[in-house]
Amino acid sequence: MENRDYIVECLTPSLDNLHGSLIEVFTYWSEIRDNPIGPMWKNFDWLRMPRSAIPMSSVVDVQYDPLDFKYRFWGTGRTRLQGGDYTGKSIMAFDPQAIAEKAFRENKMVVDDGHGLLFNTTILKNRGSEAFEYQLIRLPFSNDGSRIDKILGVGSYDDDSFQMASRYYRTSTRISPF
Repeated sequence: MENRDYIVECLTPSLDNLHGSLIEVFTYWSEIRDNPIGPMWKNFDWLRMPRSAIPMSSVVDVQYDPLDFKYRFWGTGRTRLQGGDYTGKSIMAFDPQAIAEKAFRENKMVVDDGHGLLFNTTILKNRGSEAFEYQLIRLPFSNDGSRIDKILGVGSYDDDSFQMASRYYRTSTRISPF
């Protein structure tokens, strides 16, 4: 996936291509996975997640007909990073619009493919900061084993990338950060 603002490499997540806390997140999700798509949401326990991953997490409810993704959970680290709390909002409310469209496509890919995906992203158009890279894993949950109900997204940034990403996102916000 590529556009003028970013380049995205999409991979099937494995212990070989994940960094930092994403290894523990993926391992935990794999342990509780009880059907081919993903575990049931009721079996998910935030206390089993690495502490460092929770603030950088989000959960979307998948809505069908028409397809949309609405944030059920938006971590405090994501609020600091992206300048707003998107809990209860559609993914398309996200600003900048290029990133909203990117997030929509990535979640749609998880729904279409029926399994977790890893997205290695390089932001090119840096809006006053240097280019930066980050990893984001998107893991599906299914209550019936045939349809995805929720998707857990967890980002992994090193300190420099977090600072550059924060500058990038804060140059354009449509919603109040609080």
